[in-house]
Amino acid sequence: MDLLGTEVRYRQSGPHRTRSVEAGDGEPVLLLHGISGHAETWVRNVAVLGRDFRVHAIDMLGHGFTDKPRIEYSIRALADHVLGFLDEIGASRAHLVGQSLGGWVAAYLAAYHPERVASLVSVTGAGLQVDPDGAALSEKVGQQVAA
Repeated sequence: MDLLGTEVRYRQSGPHRTRSVEAGDGEPVLLLHGISGHAETWVRNVAVLGRDFRVHAIDMLGHGFTDKPRIEYSIRALADHVLGFLDEIGASRAHLVGQSLGGWVAAYLAAYHPERVASLVSVTGAGLQVDPDGAALSEKVGQQVAA
């Protein structure tokens, strides 16, 4: 299906059927939406960015038309889903653009899987929650920024 000059596809990310809106050729860019969002958040950006990159706006796990398994939806689980998507498209690294919750997931990936992140853009990124995972991520990101 064509959506404003983009292609809507379904791919596997591990065991999860994942919907993406895609366009272009070149280095991979993943666009990650905010909480209760979906790939269409980015639809007007996908074709434009696709002039220079291979762009994938995905419905993150539990959102949009992607599978909604009965799991704890932690940042780690969402990040693992993104890593599975990168594996599915054959990308060892990608540029990540995250909005709100997607910014948090992208920051987690940059902190814990830096070898998979070519660059990171956070658009109104979500704050870090005060729990052990959030505190550890905040500390790790702070150390990398200071380095």
